[in-house]
Amino acid sequence: MMRRRFMWIGMVLSFLFSLAPSCPGNPGDPGEARMLPIPAGKFVRGACSERSNHGACTPEDLGYDYWADDDNEAPVREITLDAYSIGETEVTVAAYAACVEAGACNTPGVGVNCNWGNANRSDHPINCVSWFDANDYCTWKGQRLPTEAEWEKAARGGCEIAGDPDTCEPGLDDRRYPWGDEIPDETDPQNPDCSKANFYPCERHTAPVGSYPEGISPYGALDMAGNVAEWVADWYDNTYYMATYPKPDHSPSTNPQGPENGRVKVYRGGSWSSSPALNVRATIRGAYMPESKANVFGFRCVMDQ
Repeated sequence: MMRRRFMWIGMVLSFLFSLAPSCPGNPGDPGEARMLPIPAGKFVRGACSERSNHGACTPEDLGYDYWADDDNEAPVREITLDAYSIGETEVTVAAYAACVEAGACNTPGVGVNCNWGNANRSDHPINCVSWFDANDYCTWKGQRLPTEAEWEKAARGGCEIAGDPDTCEPGLDDRRYPWGDEIPDETDPQNPDCSKANFYPCERHTAPVGSYPEGISPYGALDMAGNVAEWVADWYDNTYYMATYPKPDHSPSTNPQGPENGRVKVYRGGSWSSSPALNVRATIRGAYMPESKANVFGFRCVMDQ
């Protein structure tokens, strides 16, 4: 399992709130997220070790440890997806409150660094929600949770970003982060470069959605590194990226949907509690019990085009 610094404290807030969403579409606005079109085509999925290297990984890179740090990102592979649209930002507290008020969503968890019940955080991402809560919200909106592959393409960009939609040119389309390959400066671990993403110890809690425009992805998606780790649709399997193990066509190269079943769900992107910055890379994969309502978990939705 990816190394994470989860901050768990047992204080419980005693009040709840709900806010009607305002005008959608603007980063930082507490309303619904604008949906960004992601074109059909190929993208580069995965990484070898801590570096987003393009090309085949060695057998040592593949690994079989269920909770391996980097092995579950290998091998690097070209994946083809149909067109879809993804939320520009993570779902906000205010947007989720509308679903609770409508009786379609469960009340999130409350406690330290949970945003529900905090009147000053209506424009922050909803957190302390389970995978089931996230799935219910997206369904209520007539949308769905993204697959792992859809999430990663929206974060990294497709092969057309490098100029050729049919051939992924090495070095141009395998960015570590949504903004490119530059690792945030952590020379001083207690005062890192926080200009592009909210990771630990930048804010020590969530920030309003869209607060880090310098970290924008090639398609315009915000906060895909840090802030909250985002639930996606897939069950987790650390061998899933290996195309033929343990059976032929184990992981298809076109519209992969993840394993048929499992015990933990995938989350992507890292959170405000992730450290170091390598733990908010676009390829990093984490997994957790789907019923968990930790303060590091949030989500965004997608819809088919």
